[in-house]
Amino acid sequence: MSAEKTVQKQEGASPAKKPGFTTGQWIGTIVGVLIMFGSGFIIPAWSAVTPMGVSMIGVFIGLLVLITVTNNLVWTSLLAIFAIVALGYSPGNATVASSLGNSTVFQCILLFMICFGMRKTGMGEVLAKKVVSAKFMQGRPFVFTWVLLAVFMLADTLLGATAGTLLAYTIFDSIKDVLGFQKKDRYVQAMKMGLYLCGIMGAALMPFQAMPLAITGAFTAAIAPYGFGFNAGLYIVGSLIVGMVFVLAYALLIKFVFGCDMSRLQKFDPNEIEALKKIDSHFSAGQIIYLLAFLIGIAYSFVTLFIPQDNAFYAWFGPISQGVWFVITIVAVSLIRIEGKPLLDTRAAMKEGVDWGIILAVAAFVVIGGALSNQDLGIQAWLTELLSPVFADMPFPLFMLVIIAVTTVITNFFSNMATGIIVSSVAMPFIAVYCGAGADATIIAAAISVSANCAFLTYAAAGPAPIMLGNEDMESRFVWTRGPLTIVAYVIVATVVFSVLAMVL
Repeated sequence: MSAEKTVQKQEGASPAKKPGFTTGQWIGTIVGVLIMFGSGFIIPAWSAVTPMGVSMIGVFIGLLVLITVTNNLVWTSLLAIFAIVALGYSPGNATVASSLGNSTVFQCILLFMICFGMRKTGMGEVLAKKVVSAKFMQGRPFVFTWVLLAVFMLADTLLGATAGTLLAYTIFDSIKDVLGFQKKDRYVQAMKMGLYLCGIMGAALMPFQAMPLAITGAFTAAIAPYGFGFNAGLYIVGSLIVGMVFVLAYALLIKFVFGCDMSRLQKFDPNEIEALKKIDSHFSAGQIIYLLAFLIGIAYSFVTLFIPQDNAFYAWFGPISQGVWFVITIVAVSLIRIEGKPLLDTRAAMKEGVDWGIILAVAAFVVIGGALSNQDLGIQAWLTELLSPVFADMPFPLFMLVIIAVTTVITNFFSNMATGIIVSSVAMPFIAVYCGAGADATIIAAAISVSANCAFLTYAAAGPAPIMLGNEDMESRFVWTRGPLTIVAYVIVATVVFSVLAMVL
């Protein structure tokens, strides 16, 4: 089964809706537009917030309402950009330059192209087959469970949440049938929920997929005025460590807490799985080249971590930026020919691989994030005044517990992208204080991004959620009894590991 043949869903939006607006959607759209354009005229300024600050809050909330109600990122984001200009926050040319011309947006476009090419090669599927077929897993139910979840979390960093979950379900359904598991068996449900979580969270472990790009882009824009930046290399290290520890914790829940019978797995033979037979056993030349090119691409973030800024090489290398460095990757794989065809078809990548809805959303939120953090508008001063009694003198690990727990709970009832952006914006004044005391901003960004993608309890949590919740093997009773335990396990793992990493890295 090829990941490219699966239906690609927008990973940060609500479930797909039927064509045409319902009455409720029309009402929601009108409300969203009124909030976006009318807040500054209807709501008086308060505390330190200026009238323009009220307008920008209205644009922010109005955009979130419109995205949630309409499930459309394109016209809603464009309308928000227009509102920023029309309400007088910044001139048109300056707004376009700071939105579509932002380096984060440029990087998003390039990374969509690279990930499109990697998916076309089927690299993630080969990786999944290699690990699932490993002999050390056979006859060891717990090891099989743990490794299967881990490998799909890794593979889904390339495949994405939707394609990765569908591939994982296809392979696991074959395993289920061969071993004689019945529908809605407790172990089957535990694995279906776990494989989905590996898909949605795995796609967040690399800051190059759509959802983490949107969240970290907004985070970067909000923290920039405080003098802190974002490093993709640190993000990858931190999120991968947390992801792998969580997978181990979830496998332990399956074995010791969920009450699953895993004895059938002692008879597992990967040679009997039809879905695996359709996948190549070895990496192709194109896949190897892509892997090397991708590693060279992300190496920029790691190299800049270890080169002293007063070094002569850094003076040339540092200003290139991660986004522009990926230009080299795209040019290289575009020039390389496999069987007479370019390894990356740039026209197809731009047409089919780039999610322009996400690009425009990132562009809009970059400008909005800058506005919300603009000291002249008074929003950050008001938030600091409002939340200081809660966060004042709070130890950093406790602060991380609150941020991670709040993000994880909210994201299960609300859009994961919106959740990550809201938490980043509201908590930014306090995040900046902890960063000033030595905590790493990138690791905190990773904590918010990954937590926002621990989204599975409801259909509204994330675009791919219906794949798991609507699966014939799943029961809502299982999701709502084992799901909260899973959330608690994640919050504990994420709080401990992210807190340590933020102070060490």
